[in-house]
Amino acid sequence: MISIAIDVALLCLVGWSIVDNRMKARKIADLQATMHDLAPLIEQFSASVDRSEETIRGVRLAAEEGVRSIDATASSAAHRLKALQDVPRPRGSRVAGSIPMKSKKDMIGGFFQIAKAGR
Repeated sequence: MISIAIDVALLCLVGWSIVDNRMKARKIADLQATMHDLAPLIEQFSASVDRSEETIRGVRLAAEEGVRSIDATASSAAHRLKALQDVPRPRGSRVAGSIPMKSKKDMIGGFFQIAKAGR
């Protein structure tokens, strides 16, 4: 009697493991089918990442070139400013077209006056 109960329990466990393994096999097959469907998308994503890396390299090179250009321009401007500062000016002279400003309000008003005159 005990041996029959043990046999029945073992048969139930074997049956359960067979059913469980078939369910897992179906899930794995579904997963593989999904992965097969996603393969073109993954390839497109990989190609997009490669293109973006190339774009980033190009932007970085352009930025470095821009910085070098700005440095050269700033250096040139500094030399020109130094040369202009070395030019002696008579005391009390002003730059032509400049408006004396006493406050921030005067400065803003002067800006608009110059802008209107330029039209």
